[in-house]
Amino acid sequence: MNAAFLLPNADFRAFPGVPSCCPAYVDGSGNGFLAGVSMDVPIVSNFRLTLRAGFSIANQILSRDEETVVSGNRPGVFRHSVDASLNDVVFEPLLKYSIASPVWILGGLQATFAVRRSFSQSEQIIQPLDEVFPNGSSTQNEVSNADIPNARAFGLSLLIGAGIDLPLNTSATVVLSPEILYSYGLTNLVDEVSWKNNAVRIGATLAWMPIPPVMMYERQDRDVIDTVIRRSRRIVESVLVQGTESIREEILTKDTLTITIHTNTRTDTLFIPDGYPADIAGDGEVSISTSTTIVQHYTPLLNTIYFDDGQEVIPDRYVRLGRETTAAFADSIRLMRTPIQAHRSMLNIIGYRLQQDSRAVVTIAGATSMEGADLVSPQIALRRAQVVRDYLVTVWKIERDRIRVTAEDLPLKAARRGTAAGDAENRRVTITSTDYSIVRPISLLDTVLLSTGIAKASVYGEAVRQPGTISVKIGDLDFGPDQPYEKSLTSEQCRILREQEAVVLSVNYTDEFARVTKAQRTIPIEQTRMKDSVPAVRRHTLAIFPIGTTNLDSRQNESIGQFARTVGSEDVVEVFGYADNVGDARRNQQIANERAEAVAQVLKSAGVYPIIKGIVVDASSIDGQPEYRVLQRSGEVVLRRNSR
Repeated sequence: MNAAFLLPNADFRAFPGVPSCCPAYVDGSGNGFLAGVSMDVPIVSNFRLTLRAGFSIANQILSRDEETVVSGNRPGVFRHSVDASLNDVVFEPLLKYSIASPVWILGGLQATFAVRRSFSQSEQIIQPLDEVFPNGSSTQNEVSNADIPNARAFGLSLLIGAGIDLPLNTSATVVLSPEILYSYGLTNLVDEVSWKNNAVRIGATLAWMPIPPVMMYERQDRDVIDTVIRRSRRIVESVLVQGTESIREEILTKDTLTITIHTNTRTDTLFIPDGYPADIAGDGEVSISTSTTIVQHYTPLLNTIYFDDGQEVIPDRYVRLGRETTAAFADSIRLMRTPIQAHRSMLNIIGYRLQQDSRAVVTIAGATSMEGADLVSPQIALRRAQVVRDYLVTVWKIERDRIRVTAEDLPLKAARRGTAAGDAENRRVTITSTDYSIVRPISLLDTVLLSTGIAKASVYGEAVRQPGTISVKIGDLDFGPDQPYEKSLTSEQCRILREQEAVVLSVNYTDEFARVTKAQRTIPIEQTRMKDSVPAVRRHTLAIFPIGTTNLDSRQNESIGQFARTVGSEDVVEVFGYADNVGDARRNQQIANERAEAVAQVLKSAGVYPIIKGIVVDASSIDGQPEYRVLQRSGEVVLRRNSR
């Protein structure tokens, strides 16, 4: 946006076809205003290409006082004046150079495209006042608001100037750039008339300058070694001959990451003695026993809603109700089977509990990841909290004064910033309350099919007495070279095998010359249905740990102590601590063990001595949503009450 002070350069008597008695118009003055848009494109080093487009409005006055002699041989003064209005569309390609940050100079061209060019004209007797023109008036050759004849549709000027960039925020993404420019006209405004337009312009540009991405470079070295096996009757021992290496370089670029891959390729040849391997065969059996039990699962309510990057709308995976359906929600709670189902209905559980306890109040805290689209979305943490509050007020009819709304940049216990998983956990709204009735754990009931099983195999044939290696598999169950070939089946293996009537037994014999003999046979799966029993199995997820932590708070200690008082002398109690496998494997196992031990210590202090196990969960097997990972950071107690 610029204000312009016009300095016309003229030398003409009249516009084509317009009567005028002026000896010549040579100078004048005027002002104008230019507004538009601008874009800067970095070129090299300190140079930038600036492209501007806008609209210009200018008014220019040309005036000439002519001294003459009038009737009676008296001196007189005639004033000739032209008042021109110039409206143009303007395009300016400029080259900027930073001489010393943040000061820059620029130069370029201004191209104007006429929208309308009009003028008003008059000739007036200034002295003497009693004199008139032949038309009987003190003015003549008057024209009012007429189009300038032969006005050029296109004009060109030279631009030079200087300016300074003044950041308006700490990240320097919003910049105010005051500037001063001089425009020198290169073309006449009217054909056949010497009239150019010069101007001094003073103004400023308000610009948004995005932070350029940080480029990252990574090098990967790969060895691809292939081996070709050839048999020869001329040798008695295997011989490996290395091939010639070849190196290939490949460059992959995605967004801000450039990966250079160096692949070392080599083909080796393994010569082995030619002969005949020994025969091999096998037999086996698979038996599975199945029963049904009811599992009661007590789990903390994960009181957090996770949002998408830059979004303030509650994601579709969370269950939302209409006003007319809230009355039936209590029945829906009894149908929930898993902690993730309870979490997806968390807003409605909180709303239902607030209706049941009319004195309870809650605090809704919004937070952002301070990364990606969140970083450029002002007040998004507060807006997220307000969206959750509005749902409770509108759908569950909770009084607004029972809900306190707060916002913070990063949450108080933030996950690692700058990682996909950490940022997803930090984009959240957390609902807390000092009233235990609102945030108490939830009880879930589920029917579980329990199976136990065993798989056995036996191997026979000439190969059993020969040097070499024997490996055995029943379906996907690999015994390897271990003897005896017998394994107990896990519940997951039982679940898979329950759906089959038979399974393939595979026996491989590899002799000392790497020659392989294979044998297969199909064996039936024996399934036994045990009498269903309900041995009161209870699962208690007693703690959800913040990322990387293993300590329990006072409320969790109290909950574990209450559980310990329900354990009978013949009950079997197991404690499991969970962690995901992201990061260092040894540290993850340590965290899982410490979480299990933290829960077990509270039980031991109450006289309950559980079986303890730390489990690292494969993060790739967990759904990509952050609530799955958070629910995995837990300490869980399983109680199996023996039936009497």
